[in-house]
Formats: sequence, C-alpha cells, structure tokens
Amino acid sequence: MTKFEEEVKRPDNGPITELNNNMQEVFSQYRKMRQYADYLEYELKQKDEHILKVENENSFMRDERTTFDSNGMAVEPKFQQQPLPVVPECVAEWIEILKTKGLKPLKNPETYGETGFTEEKLQNIVFWISEYQEDYMRAWLDGYQVEKPQLFYLRDELTGQFLAKDNRFKDKDRYFFWTGE
Repeated sequence: MTKFEEEVKRPDNGPITELNNNMQEVFSQYRKMRQYADYLEYELKQKDEHILKVENENSFMRDERTTFDSNGMAVEPKFQQQPLPVVPECVAEWIEILKTKGLKPLKNPETYGETGFTEEKLQNIVFWISEYQEDYMRAWLDGYQVEKPQLFYLRDELTGQFLAKDNRFKDKDRYFFWTGE
C-alpha cells in the first residue's frame, strides 16, 4: 500500500448507518401519526354526518305533517298551494290599471277620475277592498281569478222568493231568500 492509499481510507459506515436508522425511525413515526390523523378525520366525518342526520330529523319532527322515507329519513312536507282569491270584475280592472301605470296597490280609487269608472263602480271597488283587504293584497301579489257573473237565479216555486248568496260572510257560504223587489 502506498502512502497515499493509507491516508485515504474508506470512511466508516457508522455515521451513515446511524443516520439511516434514525430516518427509518422518523418515517415510522410519521406513518403512525398519518394513520392516526386519517382515523381522526374519518371519525370527525362520521360524527358530522350523524349531527346532520339528527338535525334533519329534529327540524322536521316538529311538524306533524312530516313523513319519512323507507330509510327513516325525514321528507320535507309539501304545502298545499292556496287557491287564488276571487275578485269582482271591477276590482280586477282596477288592479290592472294600477299595475300598468306602475302605481301602488293601496291608492284610493276615488282620487282617480280619468280611469273611466263610474262613481258607483268606484264606490263598489272601495267597499270591496275595505271588506276584503287580505284577499285584495293576495290578488295584487299572487294573482287572482275574476268572479263569474251570476247567470241565473233560483226561485222557490211555492213562495216565489229567490235564493241569493250573502257575501257579507267570507268564511262561509250563506244563502237567504229574497222577494226580488
């Protein structure tokens, strides 16, 4: 061996082997922590899903109309759509005039002279709106059906009196006999 070869010796593998062992231990610890983190994420996801399920059930349980599907999940109740309010023809015309002119629904009909309505028709509109305020506002917002005119009268053959509907009671249909005078 030459003097040069003696000076240059192969380095001892001890520090590299020790470093390699330490790195293996670090990677092993990292894998264990990653597995634990994955487990915690899975548990959190399961608990979040359970919370959502319970909240879903609780929010619908308060309503007696709630139904449940085959999996036991609450199904949102379907609300019946209310029928459109029925308004007289003159009120329907009034609503259309206000809407085409871009006016507000609570404008007093008596302040308009240029609408082409007679004084009697305007008074009928004011009376109907004051009596059926809720129906008027629903008609303005949701739409309406125009009241069909009465095409015939029922007359009692024995007494000669006519059967008529009393419109003062909007909750119930009430009828009375009237002599036709």
